[in-house]
Parts: sequence; structure tokens; C-alpha cells
Amino acid sequence: MTKQMILESPSLIDRLVRGTNEWSLIDVRAPSEWDKASITGFVNLPILNDSERHLVGLAYKHHGQDAAIKLALELTAPHQQSRIDGWYQAVQSSPVKIGVVMCWRGGLRSLTACQRLAEAGAVTMQLAGGYKAIRNELLKHLVAPPSCIVLTGLTGSGKTSLIRQLNGSETGVTRAIDLELSAGHRGSAFGAGDFESQPSQSRFENNLALQIIRGSLASSELLIEDESRTIGNVSVPDALYKVIVSAPVVVVDEPLHVRSANIAQEYLQVPLDRGVPLEALHEKAKLALTSISRRLDVFGPKLSEQMDSAFKHGGDLQRHQEWIEALLVHYYDKSYYHSLNRLKRPTLFQGDRLSCQAWLEDYFAKKSMPFAV
Repeated sequence: MTKQMILESPSLIDRLVRGTNEWSLIDVRAPSEWDKASITGFVNLPILNDSERHLVGLAYKHHGQDAAIKLALELTAPHQQSRIDGWYQAVQSSPVKIGVVMCWRGGLRSLTACQRLAEAGAVTMQLAGGYKAIRNELLKHLVAPPSCIVLTGLTGSGKTSLIRQLNGSETGVTRAIDLELSAGHRGSAFGAGDFESQPSQSRFENNLALQIIRGSLASSELLIEDESRTIGNVSVPDALYKVIVSAPVVVVDEPLHVRSANIAQEYLQVPLDRGVPLEALHEKAKLALTSISRRLDVFGPKLSEQMDSAFKHGGDLQRHQEWIEALLVHYYDKSYYHSLNRLKRPTLFQGDRLSCQAWLEDYFAKKSMPFAV
């Protein structure tokens, strides 16, 4: 048997952040392991399903490795060929027809999959140290994040769209960390459910680390949107959060009517255009309002009436802007000013969205570094 080719984690990470990976990335861990902790770019094609893994684990614990391997072969025998076929098809679908196979620690599961693929004529590499090794490499960049400036401003001022526009340059170089995209959540009570689902905490952290590494290749300093410690069900890592609450800021300053129009467009018109029923949007908005009702105090009932009245008149954005403006004034703006006064971060620049965009583009042009691909 030929010696199995091994790939080290830093080499794979480098390909991922540079966008040059042409290999098929296969994670053969069980679905429950994948759900809890995974790496963007890998596809989950288990060698053992959850029930099989549980039984094999018990056999290993009570009778040793040989007994566990024997049981694994017995349990997977009826499905072995279909699983090999799935791995093989994944490898062959890559541009260069090469697969990288990963399990938890780069042990028997990924080795077995690589051997079966080799017998089928596929070219593979086993990821050394498995998921645990690549996870440890990524965590290094969250424990000691790079220097950043923070994009802040009142809700609806267009911070997130500006972050994404700055990342959408012709070069495709990332200089801004998109926390909401990584978290699968807009970071507010009204932002829940705008993504298909939220990732696990580990996957969120892994995505953040990849963004940071990619950005650090292009710039000596990164831009990150102002966020609270928690974004839906995930939390910003401690070291990165300390950067957010202490770094200098660029403030996007837009008037109330512009902000309410942005919110109405983003939370109402865009989903309506995608085919989301108005009734579903109304129900979602009512649930979000209920979740913050205690902090609205006496303004809650009036705001609820305005919201219901607007939805009765359909998708007229101007009517919806009335309750959105009240929500901004009585809830979001108060929270923002409280945070702004508490943190006392130095301000590098303040202006409307277009002015901030121009300032940031000039600022990062001076901070840019060659991004070798």
C-alpha cells in the first residue's frame, strides 16, 4: 500500500483565504459533529452516522480498538459502497480531481476514507490533525486579532451595506469584517430570521478567523462594524470584542427619515420582492416588538397600534416609516447613545454614508498591502 499523502492545516488555510483552493474538501465526521463545529468549504459525507458512531464508541471504550474497528466494518457494510461512491463523486467534481479528507484528529476515519478512495482510483490527501488542528490554527487569529477601526452609527444608517460594498471591490480583497454575515443574523430583535439559519458558535468563530486572515493579507488594519457582544445566538470572541469597544470609530451620520427609509426597504420591500407574504412579515415584526416591549415602556402600545395600522394598508413604505421612526427614536437610538457615551472611543471621521465611504476608501488605500494570489 502506498503511503498516504498528508496536508498540513496552514497550507489549506492559505488556499482558503486566498480563494485559490481547487480541491474537494470532505469532512467524514458524523452529522452531529459537523453541526456543532465545521469549516466553510467542506462538505459533510460521514463515514459513520451518529448511531453507528455511538455504538463504535462504546465498543472502543469497553473492548478496545480492534473490537471497535470490527463493529464499524459490520455496521457500515450495507452502506460502504454508496459512501465510497459519494466521496469519489465529490473528489471528481473538483477542478483538479483531488480531495482533502478530514475527521476529528486526522485519525482512522479519514485514513480509511482515503484508502478506500485510492482503491477506487481517486487522488486524496489526509488533513493532518483533522478538524482539531485547523481549528487551533484559526483560533490563534481570534486570540490576538489585528488592529481595527470600527464603523458605527445609528440603526439604519447603512453600516452593513457599506461594509459589504467596501468588500465588493474589483480586486475582491476583504478589508472589512462582516460580523452579521458570519453570524447569520442582523444583530437586532428585528433581524432574526433574515438568514436561513445561524451557525454554531464554533463555525461562527471559524468564519471570522478566515475573514481576519484574508483581510490581514491585504491591509495592516481592518474595518469592523460596531456590534454588541451577542449577535442572535452567537457571541463575538472576547479578544475581538475588546478591540470593538476600544478602537477608534468612523461614524455614519444619517437623518432619521433616511434611516427609516433604509429600514423599510431592507426589512419590508426586499423580502416582499423575494415573495415573502406580508402577513408573515407582520407576524415577525409583532414578535420582535413583543420581545423588547419592556424596554419601550409607555411607547409600546402606541407603537404596536402604528405597526398594525401600517400593515393593514399593505406594503406602503411611507406608512411603515412612521412606526419605524418611532421604534428608532424610542428604542434603538437610546441604546446607541448609551453605548456611545459609555465607551468614549476616539472619532476618526463623521459624516453621511457617501462621505464615510470616500474617507474609508482613501484611508485603506494608504493601508493596503500586496495581496499575492
